[in-house]
Amino acid sequence: MGEKKLPIGIESFETLAKECYFVDKTDFITEILDYPKTSVLLFTRPRRFGKSTTLSMVKCFFERSKEDPWEYFKLTKLSEKGRENLPEMGKYPVISLSFKNLAPTSFGQFLALLHFVMKDEYLRHIHELREGITERSDLNYIQDLLEKDGDETKLMYSLSNLLRMLGQCYHEEVVVLIDEYDALMQEAYEGGFIDQNHY
Repeated sequence: MGEKKLPIGIESFETLAKECYFVDKTDFITEILDYPKTSVLLFTRPRRFGKSTTLSMVKCFFERSKEDPWEYFKLTKLSEKGRENLPEMGKYPVISLSFKNLAPTSFGQFLALLHFVMKDEYLRHIHELREGITERSDLNYIQDLLEKDGDETKLMYSLSNLLRMLGQCYHEEVVVLIDEYDALMQEAYEGGFIDQNHY
C-alpha cells in the first residue's frame, strides 16, 4: 500500500478509507443503528462539515454490494464492534441522490436537472432492475425514464417507483440518502419559479 495522502476534494468514503488520512466519523453509524426505529432521519450540519463524505460513508456501510464493506471499516472505530455484530452492514439496497451544486435558473432547467439525477440513479441499479422486475409496465416506465426527457408525470413518481421496485428486487427495505435535499427548492425560490414547482 502506498503512502496515504490528504483528502483534498475527495468525498468518496471508499477512496478515503483506502488512500487518505481522514477523521474517523464512524461513530455516526453507531448513532444511526442505536437510534429508535423511525422512517426518516434528518441530519443537519454547518457548511464544510463533511456532510457529503458522511453520507458516502453511510451508503458504503448499508449498501448491498459484491464488495464486502468491512474492507473499508476494518481499521475504523466501528470495527471495535466486530463484523459479526453488524448484521446491517451490506444488507440493503441504497438509493443515493445528491442535489449538490445544481443551480437551475428556470423551471425547465429544474426538471432537466432532476431528470439527470434520477436517471443516473436508475442506471446505477439497472442490472438489478432488469433482472428482478417482471411487470411490463415497470419495464416500460424504466425505459421511458431513461430515454425521454421532460415527462413531468414520470419524473414526479421516479423516486417512489425506484423505491418500490428495488424493494421487490431485493425483498428488503430500501435506504434512501439525499444530499443537499433542499438545494433545488432553494434555487427555485430564489429564481422566482417556486410556484411552478410541485415536486
